[in-house]
Amino acid sequence: MEPPMGLWASLWSFIRFLPFFIGLLILGVLKGGVFPVFLLLDLGKMPNVSVRFTTGFMLEKWWHFEILHFGTVADLFRFGR
Repeated sequence: MEPPMGLWASLWSFIRFLPFFIGLLILGVLKGGVFPVFLLLDLGKMPNVSVRFTTGFMLEKWWHFEILHFGTVADLFRFGR
């Protein structure tokens, strides 16, 4: 597939890509924001799962977020590479 040549062709290619981007963005927000909440609620309803386990599970997810943030996002702001 040839890359678009010219301003209008590039702009039209970008506009055609926007619905896919917005759809994937909405899917990612739903998957990342709603699914963990339902997972924690399901873990809390299980008869053999204690509150301690559920709290530990939430703290573990927080720790993964911190590692992700400082491992990838913070690297974007390092200068001199």
